[in-house]
Amino acid sequence: MIFTFGLGARLGLALTDLKERDYSKVESFVRTTVHSSDIVFADYQAFYPLHKLNVTAYYSWYFHVLDKQEADSINCLIINPAWLADVKEKIGGEWYATGESYLNGNKFNIALFDHLLPIYFTKQTNEKYNLAVYRRLRGPSAAAK
Repeated sequence: MIFTFGLGARLGLALTDLKERDYSKVESFVRTTVHSSDIVFADYQAFYPLHKLNVTAYYSWYFHVLDKQEADSINCLIINPAWLADVKEKIGGEWYATGESYLNGNKFNIALFDHLLPIYFTKQTNEKYNLAVYRRLRGPSAAAK
């Protein structure tokens, strides 16, 4: 019984937010914002399109082992905006938002399900795509700081 309810609920959620889970939109977003010369630090959400572009990219699971040379080489961030402060602290440098983003609400609307089964619908299964592009400031103004 619980299996049927749970599976049905997950399928129902997936169908209600199908447009927002369309990965081709993420692929298009990344393809239009990344240049072939970029060295990117990205959220795992951008993995496949970055791989297709064949650019040098570091991902969130590598965040804690980035060395200074790798961090200094990164000139583009494609991340969830909520990560910006932590990423800037780790990587260093001056960054600016390009205004290019693919943002959705943080979670699918599952308040009822969260109340009934608080552990069943984890962050992993109800998170939407949230990506924004940031670029490193280069030149005299960045070096002076």
